[in-house]
Order: sequence, then structure tokens, then C-alpha cells
Amino acid sequence: MSQLTFQLDENSEKAIEELKEFFGTRSSAAAVRSALALVRTLAPASKDRTVIIRNQNKNEDLKIVMAG
Repeated sequence: MSQLTFQLDENSEKAIEELKEFFGTRSSAAAVRSALALVRTLAPASKDRTVIIRNQNKNEDLKIVMAG
């Protein structure tokens, strides 16, 4: 496994802290790995960088447009 070092702005640091809480991880590296795994799953399934998540219990859709 390789090691990367990079500088983050304040917004990115905050986002990683939120990911740690969301994924229930203690380390930033684990949170980033989980987020990457999620994106690798969603990206090929998306059309025009758009993913629709359906909440069947509430009969609601959430549309996510991935920037890039």
C-alpha cells in the first residue's frame, strides 16, 4: 500500500471529518478509502454524472449531480 501526502484547505478538512463520522471510522485514511469505494461504485452506474437515490419508505428521490 502506498502513502500519499497532500495539503488540504479548511473545507476539505471539514469534509473528511464529516466522512469519518458518517462511515464510523477513526482515521482520515479509512474515511477517504470508504468514500473512494462509494464513488467507484456510483460513477459507472451514473448517466451524465447523475445518480438518483430512491427512498422507497418515503417515496422520495434524491438527485445527486457529481461535479467534474
